[in-house]
Order: sequence, then structure tokens, then C-alpha cells
Amino acid sequence: MDHIFKPLINNFNTNDLLNQFVRNAIFLAFVLFTFACSQKKSTSDTESLNALQFEESAYLKRHATNPIDWQAWSDETLKKAQSENKLVIISIGYFSCFWCHVMEEETFSDTLVAHIMNENYISIKVDREERPDIDLIYTEAALQMTGNAGWPLNVIATPDGKPLFAGTYFEKQDWLAVIERASYLYTEQPEIIKEDAQRLANRIRQKQNFESSSTSFDLKTLDNLWLPRIDTAYGGINGQEKFPNTPSLLAMMDYTYYHPNTVLNQFLKTTLDRMATGGLFDVVGGGFYRYTTDSRWEIPHFEKMLYDNAQLISLYAKAYQKFKDPFYLHIAEKTMGFLNDEMRLSKGGFLGSINAVSNNEEGAFYAWQFEELKQAGVSQKFIDAFQITTTGNWEEEKNLLYSNPKFKNEILMWAENGLFNDLKNIRSKRKKPSKDSKVLAGWNALMIEAYIDLFKATGSESYLDSAKKLTEWLLENFLNTSKQLLQRSENQKEISFLEDQALLIHALIHLYQADLDEKWLNQAKKFTINTLKNFDQRNGLYAYTDRNEDLFLEAIPTLDTSIPSGNALMAHNLLQLAEFYFLDHNDWHELGRTLLQTQKANILKQPTFKGQWIRTALFEDNPPYEIAIVGAEFRDVQREFLKEGYHPDWVIMGGLKEGQIPLLKNKAVKGKTMIYVCKNKVCKLPTDNVARAIDLAKD
Repeated sequence: MDHIFKPLINNFNTNDLLNQFVRNAIFLAFVLFTFACSQKKSTSDTESLNALQFEESAYLKRHATNPIDWQAWSDETLKKAQSENKLVIISIGYFSCFWCHVMEEETFSDTLVAHIMNENYISIKVDREERPDIDLIYTEAALQMTGNAGWPLNVIATPDGKPLFAGTYFEKQDWLAVIERASYLYTEQPEIIKEDAQRLANRIRQKQNFESSSTSFDLKTLDNLWLPRIDTAYGGINGQEKFPNTPSLLAMMDYTYYHPNTVLNQFLKTTLDRMATGGLFDVVGGGFYRYTTDSRWEIPHFEKMLYDNAQLISLYAKAYQKFKDPFYLHIAEKTMGFLNDEMRLSKGGFLGSINAVSNNEEGAFYAWQFEELKQAGVSQKFIDAFQITTTGNWEEEKNLLYSNPKFKNEILMWAENGLFNDLKNIRSKRKKPSKDSKVLAGWNALMIEAYIDLFKATGSESYLDSAKKLTEWLLENFLNTSKQLLQRSENQKEISFLEDQALLIHALIHLYQADLDEKWLNQAKKFTINTLKNFDQRNGLYAYTDRNEDLFLEAIPTLDTSIPSGNALMAHNLLQLAEFYFLDHNDWHELGRTLLQTQKANILKQPTFKGQWIRTALFEDNPPYEIAIVGAEFRDVQREFLKEGYHPDWVIMGGLKEGQIPLLKNKAVKGKTMIYVCKNKVCKLPTDNVARAIDLAKD
């Protein structure tokens, strides 16, 4: 489930009035339940639509037929709440969130629920993928109030947006009780409720500490922070549910490169193997689901997200380079094949997600009856490997195709002999899950990196060509020319987000090193200059958006969620760009270090959610080799370096001519292709011997 937790009482003050409404909620639920059950929404053709019908988001449009007078998030909506002196309900979710849809159908489609909400509240629906900043601050509030958060996230707030109560999924009778009680308390004692909300907001702000820390720690001791938090038996982070947590795994890949660690390397391989052979990976059609509901990676929640799959392609491509296991390359390429087939749009770019539900049933597209598989001609070995039974290994005589690492070779064999394609053809006749056609800039930037990492792993120029085409399409369609920033979507022009800028800059830096066309690095520099100019700093960190809004809490992204923190990426980008532009932008190195310094103490507390900060710290702590290649055969030489595999400590630059990058200046030698291996801008003796240069970059 999408982090489903019972709504808990805010634990700051057990005497708060809001605690009373939660304690009394369950009592009132029984009073309302009998009547509520009979009040289903009318589904007649004449049914009116609410204001969400005019939104672009497929998630918001889904709620347009609700009898609730939903509004989209806007300054005008909050002003309306204040002018009418009404509490605000802020309900946050996204298109492929299974439990968001359940609550929409069972709770928000109910006419009694709608009557109470319409009479007493201003109700706001938020697509967290469109407004990650709003999601961030109310998720932080929920975590501080209850210790838990997730989606759907449902918040009751004062007219100016200060939270009073937060919870995730509610059954109808529970939600009725909560909204009825909150409305009653606000009607009876509004000033006391507002005072409670103000105290709570102050306490949440106090916990939002972004002050630069003098804390220093030896990165070599990171293993001591990770080991108590990881599942060495089945991989992943300890817990009853298992998420890929890709930024953390990428950080561990970098860490074990600089500080070899047998236990962590084995953990990485266990995690990679279990995710790819278990239920998280769609072995038939390719692509990863969002997470599994068990600790053994067997039973997935079936939505497929672009951001997960893009990052996992990069992870498995790098793992292939690091561990030389062809199974990892197979998983990366099959995932890319799935994305190209199912999530790439004809107009260009990749859509956001695929729903978990088809035929009104979760996972129906992916599950198998025993007889279906037998008729498809699968072997007994296949049945044993995927634990297929006549009664079903999941529910209601349904089987899911999850296995374990000892069958990796067989899985490769079945992929090569076409068995999975046969099953894919059978499955294609079923009703497919719906897709969210929303195209988000930052998520597509992750796809650029996925293409680049597969190019580095395979040497296939087609992947590099795809990366360049996607980059060009993104710059052509998502550049806000007035601000010279990347807009989040084609329709979202009034606000820009830090993570989109940071992800694209990161992709452009890596595209330059793969393609050695200086235009990509120039674009990265331009976006960096415009990002620094347009995004405000708060205690050394950058705001989530380029627009100031009067919110109860500043939206400052520091934690990795499913996507790396925008501030962590910006720190990494600044440090990398300072390697190229150390003459005219040497201050970027110090700025990157300043951003990093704000999080040193928090890395110690939350290492599993600071993966990108850790990667940034490792880059700063281990000055890279700067490899400068100038001459007619610069591409051939660069390709030889790429064949050397996983090297996070290499920064590659070069070209036919010296270009504008300072470290390439005065490096050309007529008639030769020269290679300079440098560190901290101090170069070893140049050579035109590739093998010699590679050896110099490994000293």
C-alpha cells in the first residue's frame, strides 16, 4: 500500500483541541455510517463537473466528476478560504497511486461526504507531480505530527493553510467523522483552533534546521552508518515494504569504489539480484514496479513510474560495469526496451507513469492462472523457478512471476529463446492499465542519463543518439524563454522547480563527457547561471521554486525521495562544473561545498535518504582525474577510456580543437592526438599512447 497508516494524533500537545476531534472521530463514525452507506454519488449523464475539469493533470481530471467542489491549488483559492473563513482540506495524490483511486471511488464520490465538505470547507486537490513543493511541506507537517506520511495525503488546515490534522487513506466512515468533528470545533472555538495551528506551525519550522554545520566525519566510516539499516539477507533497506531507493544504492556504488567493502558489495549484488529476479521486475514485459509490499521483493504494487525505471537503468548499467555480470546489462536493456515501447510518446519525450489497475482490479494485467501458463507451454523448471501453483502464489488462484537469484541463468535463457516474448504476446490481449500522459522535464532528464549510462556500458552509439535527441527535444519544448529556465511541463509555465533544473544540468554534464560536444556543457553552464539567479537561498540552500509563496513552511528540498534532492544535485553540479570552468567560475566550487556543509550532520542521521549528498561528498573528498584529449582521434581515445568500466573518479573532456574549456587550452600538438591526465589542474606528462594514459588515470 502507498504508506497506508492509520491517521494518528499530532503528538506535540495532548491537550490540543484537535486531539479531541480525532479521539471523538471514531465515535461519530458509527452515528454517520448507516446513513452514509446509502448516499452514493449519482452517475447520470447530466452530472455536473467541478473546477478540476479545466486542469491538465489526469489525476485532477479524475476528480472532476466528484460531487465535491474541488479547486486546484492557487493563491485565489486560499484567499477564498480566508474571505469565507473556512477550513481548508488539502488532498494530495498522483495518477498511478492505487489507494488514491480507492479513496476517490469510495469516499470522495459519496454525496454525504461532498455535502459536509462543500458546506464547511474549501477543498483543494493537488497533483504532487505537478506541485512537489506543496507536497513537500505538507508531507513534512504530517511526519512531524504523526511520524508517518504517504499518498493519498489528506490535510485539514486553517484558512491560511496552516495544518491542523494530517492522515493518509481514510475509509468513508472515518473521513466523515474527521471532517464533521473538525468543522464543529472550528465553528465553536475558531480562535483557539487558529492558535493551536500557529503553535504547531512554529514547532514544525523550528525543526526545519538548515544551518550550516561544522560537523565533520570520515567518509570511510559510512559503512558503520549503513550496515544497521540494510537487509543483508534479501537486500534493500530494512522494512516490511521494499523500495528501490536508487539514490542510496548509487551512493553505495560510489562509496565501495573509493573504499572497497566486501559486505557492502555483497549487499549491492544481493539487492540487484533480488530486485531483478523477484516481483519488483516485470520479467515478461520489462520495467520495474514502484515497490513491493513484502520484505522479500515478491509481491509488488503494480504502478510503473518513469523516474524509478530511468534511475534503475543507470544503476544496472553501472552495476554491469562494476561487477561484470551480464544479467545486470540484460535487465538495464530490457527496461529501456519497455520504456521505449510503452512510455515514449510519438511527439517526443516520455510519459510519467502506468497505473496499477486494469479491469478495475489491481495487478490484473500482470497475474497468471496456472492453466494459462501450461497452455503457453512453459516447462516444469519455469513453474518451479517462479513458484507457480494451481491455487496461486498470490491471491484468488492468481500467480505472479517472482523468482530468486539462483535462477538468473535460466531467466537469461528464457529471454534469449523467446519464451518471455511469447508470454508478452498472450498478455497483450488483456486490457492494459491506463497511462498518465503528463510529461515532466526532470524525469525526462533522468532518461537522458539512462541512455548515456547504457551507451557507456555497451558502446552502442544508438543510445548516445537517443540521449542527444531527447535532450534537443526537451530544450526545444520545455525552455521558458522569458526566464531561461526549464519549465516542469509543457503547460506549467508560471513556475519553475529546482529539481528540474538540477536534473537537466546533471544530465548535460554527463552528455558532454559522453559526446564531447561543447554545446552541451555550455547549456549546463547557462542553466546553472540562471538557476542561481532565479532561486532564492535560505541558510545556504535553494528554494524548491523560483516563486515566493506565502506558505506556512519554506519548501527546501534536502532529502532524497524517489528522486535525488534538488539541492544535493545542485551541489554536485557546481563541483563538477568547477572542474571545467575553474577560471571564470571557480566560486562554484566553494558554493557547492557550502551547500554540502549544510547537510554534513544530517548525513550522519539519515544516510539512507542522503544518497545524492553522499555522492557529492565523495566527489569532493576524492578529487577526480581530469582527462583532457585534443586531436583528430579524440573520440576514439575517449571510447577506449569508456571501455574501462565504472570510474566515478574520471572527468573527461576533449575535442578536435582546444575549444573554450580552460584545461584544454594550449594542449593541441599538430598531427597528434594528445592525452593529458591531470588532478587538481596539475597535469602529468602528456602522451599519445592510450594504454599509457589509462594507466596514469588509475594510479
